[in-house]
Amino acid sequence: MSARSERYLEEMGLAPVWKLRGRKRTNPELRASDPEAETPAVLPANPVSTSTSDDRVRLEPSWKARLRLEFSQAYMHQLREFLKNEIQARKVIYPRGVEYFAALDHTPFDKVKVVILVQNIFIELKNDLGIEPPNHGHLTHWAEQGVLLLNATLSVEAGKAGSHQNKGWEKFTDAVIDVLNREREGLVFVLWGSYAQKKGAFIDTGKHLVLSGPHLSPLSAHRGFFGCKHFSKINSYLQGRGQAPIDWRLPKLDG
Repeated sequence: MSARSERYLEEMGLAPVWKLRGRKRTNPELRASDPEAETPAVLPANPVSTSTSDDRVRLEPSWKARLRLEFSQAYMHQLREFLKNEIQARKVIYPRGVEYFAALDHTPFDKVKVVILVQNIFIELKNDLGIEPPNHGHLTHWAEQGVLLLNATLSVEAGKAGSHQNKGWEKFTDAVIDVLNREREGLVFVLWGSYAQKKGAFIDTGKHLVLSGPHLSPLSAHRGFFGCKHFSKINSYLQGRGQAPIDWRLPKLDG
């Protein structure tokens, strides 16, 4: 492999082993669900380190402590090889490798209060709480209050929705949900659509609140999603446990 390819893979967090970046001072904003709104990888200026130590797995510390072993599993090695081959084939992959784990970096394990497995949700937000949709897709404001926005797959090829399904990401995100289910109590899991509901079928409803509803699509949403008032139900549950409610209003961006 050429030095240029190594540098490219390093920026994507794929060379020579998984290298996950944590937060930086100029951290990229966590955005709404469309991964193609993100910037694809660019080549870094610095040379690549050849260390293969576990210390090279860079992730928010509380998540790293619980998910470190996942990076040595066979499925993760297979996922790494798949992504490496896609990048070497000059395919455009979203988001940038440094942003694969942005949701976890913005929402440390002990700070999680709500887990949402879904995409565009702004219409119901207006129906439920009267909050107008923002003029942007930056969701960092939610994440920093403890809302973990989790997609089943954390990367995609530009213009090809679902192109990275069944490559390994689903097992990793299952592990994220599993550790939250086992080690935390009193969380809210929001499962919209049959896929999300199957993915969260093992969640202990004796320990957590699970809110389910149809998938957000024009064909299914009016069968029960719109009007479900899940956002207000989330806040009622949190307040009933003595926790601060989520401020679902997203601040406007300058310009």
